[in-house]
Amino acid sequence: LMAIGSDEVINPEKDMAKRTAVRFSMKGAFEYIELSTEYGIFEISVPQSWVNKKVSAVNVRTNYSINIIGVKNGRSIIPMTSADHIFTEAEHLIVAGSNKDTKALLSER
Repeated sequence: LMAIGSDEVINPEKDMAKRTAVRFSMKGAFEYIELSTEYGIFEISVPQSWVNKKVSAVNVRTNYSINIIGVKNGRSIIPMTSADHIFTEAEHLIVAGSNKDTKALLSER
């Protein structure tokens, strides 16, 4: 397709294979969107050591080099979580960061 002048070729099977590979290679990752080869957006479970603590107490950005961009509770997503938000075991976090840093966080479990 590129040879006949297409600007972009979409390979849904290849894209889904990448997403699935990341999800299954990272325990605690539920969803993945690739931003680049080194960075992505992940849906992850809340680390047990963070449960019942405030975002500010965990100091996520400084200690883990990731950014929380939202909290998912069931089907509801709350974007831009405040520093006073208290993590619960039932929720998932939507985080952005490097694949390396996110994988390191998930391996601490």
